[in-house]
Amino acid sequence: KLYRQAFLAYKPGKFSVDVGKFDTWIGYEGADSTIQDNYSRSFLYTFGQPRYHFGVAAGYQISPTLNIKLYAVNGWNEVKDSNDQKSGGAHLGFSGIRNLELAFNTYSGLEASDNPNPDGIYGGAGFLMPGSQKINLTEYVAVYRPTSKIKLALDSISATGETGGVPGVWRGFAGYAAFKLPKGMQLSFRAERFEDRDGLRTGVPTNYTSATETLDIPISRTMFWRFEARKDGSSIPAFLDHDGVGSTRSTFTFAQVLRF
Repeated sequence: KLYRQAFLAYKPGKFSVDVGKFDTWIGYEGADSTIQDNYSRSFLYTFGQPRYHFGVAAGYQISPTLNIKLYAVNGWNEVKDSNDQKSGGAHLGFSGIRNLELAFNTYSGLEASDNPNPDGIYGGAGFLMPGSQKINLTEYVAVYRPTSKIKLALDSISATGETGGVPGVWRGFAGYAAFKLPKGMQLSFRAERFEDRDGLRTGVPTNYTSATETLDIPISRTMFWRFEARKDGSSIPAFLDHDGVGSTRSTFTFAQVLRF
């Protein structure tokens, strides 16, 4: 298996070119736990967006506050393409307003296939039913830092898919707030809603909601503890519990994280 990221980068002046396997440009949340506001990932991250790609990215710094990047990739969470068509997208970033960063991201391509992978799902997008699916996704991300100790963020995703001529939609949003506390501690909150109206991402039409609180406590220069409380909800029974399957779930997590 390849490493999570393995790519070559070339930056002549205002241009940049990346070739290889790299993290997705979609989403406010990412794969590195050490730099995320919360320890767990949102439903928006899990179901609504890709995580990595294999391909090429070309960027240009239009001005000190405006940049653009274009992508051509094999697919959604794939190194080897599961069908004969490539996917692509774009990122437009703007930081020209004081303390505010804005991003507009797109993704489009034919995903999945008629043949299941070793995990029993179809293509890197992880669809439960066979058949190639055309995906068109748009995303808006805003990050606002009113002070050096407060960060507020909003991530909104809307996507359409089509399998066998039958269209479907999924969408969601997540709001974030992070506060730096004395002695290097941080308190972070996340509230979200993910709507899989046609069951394209989860297999069954459903809506998910979640509220998460995370407290980070540094122990040393390379280690910190993360305490997290999370409450999940679903419009249908979707979480295992003592009675079988329920529509709500509460979790409490302690993690010891190393940072290098």
